[in-house]
Amino acid sequence: MARHRLRNTIHSLLLLGVSLALLGMVGHLVAGELGVWLLGGLVLFSALGGFSLPTEYILRLFRAIPLTSRHVPALYAALVELSRRAKLPRAPALYYMPTPLVNAFTLGTRSFPVVVLTDGLLRALNPRELTAVLAHEIAHIQHGDLGIMRLADAITRLTTIAAWAGQLLLLLNLPLILLTQIRVPWTAIVLLILSPALTALAQLALSRTREYEADRAAVLLTGDPEGLASALAKIERVQARWYEWLLFPGRGVPHPSWLRTHPPTERRIRRLAEIHEEMLRERLRLPEKAELRLPIADPTHLRAPRWRWSGLWW
Repeated sequence: MARHRLRNTIHSLLLLGVSLALLGMVGHLVAGELGVWLLGGLVLFSALGGFSLPTEYILRLFRAIPLTSRHVPALYAALVELSRRAKLPRAPALYYMPTPLVNAFTLGTRSFPVVVLTDGLLRALNPRELTAVLAHEIAHIQHGDLGIMRLADAITRLTTIAAWAGQLLLLLNLPLILLTQIRVPWTAIVLLILSPALTALAQLALSRTREYEADRAAVLLTGDPEGLASALAKIERVQARWYEWLLFPGRGVPHPSWLRTHPPTERRIRRLAEIHEEMLRERLRLPEKAELRLPIADPTHLRAPRWRWSGLWW
């Protein structure tokens, strides 16, 4: 599992580095050294939560209501235990969101975190799967993903604003450029045009990497990779309506895709199978080349249905 963690950490640092480099180059094109320092200060301010909406406002916007140990005693006890294992300063507050969407997400900061579970999720998953999902959300808090993604979002927004400002300056100075000997390098123009899209793609890739890392950490917290794999598979099935499977098999974002915040479910389950295998090898002290077959290693049941002469088959 150390290999997975090292790979995810390196990937996250590279993506953040690329995003910061793009922001710095755009800032330098628009306002020189002053632009670099100004944008850097705004990134730091945003990373500290300067431009973030209050958590209470977002919860009211989603019509979320608090869940306590009186409402869901077993689930709340699991939340407290997982928080203890993750060594969080406090267990996150648990909220219920009245929507049929099957989803869970985390808000707030590491000091005052909030985990929101939707009605659809609570109805779709069994207690074992809900515990795995809670562990995944707690892993996001444990690794500071709220701050990391807030930083990435700030970089993307500031890069877009700076690039638009640079393009506007080019348009306003276009007559001067055409009538004089002033030359603007094509590389600068291309960078101003493409930098917002490139930074957004880097942010999406960073989000997918943090999801992989949260999956890995959730397994460490619960010791149950099969529970998380089962939850992911069930969420994938429930989220797609039956008539979409029937009328539009294969509909959705193609795999692989750069335009996703989460990795494909099949790939996440395969990684969980690898982690499960590593755990069993360590427990049984098996050599690396020894064959070991796991029940979650083949997520073919997640594939879109295909038409056959005898009907619809998965």
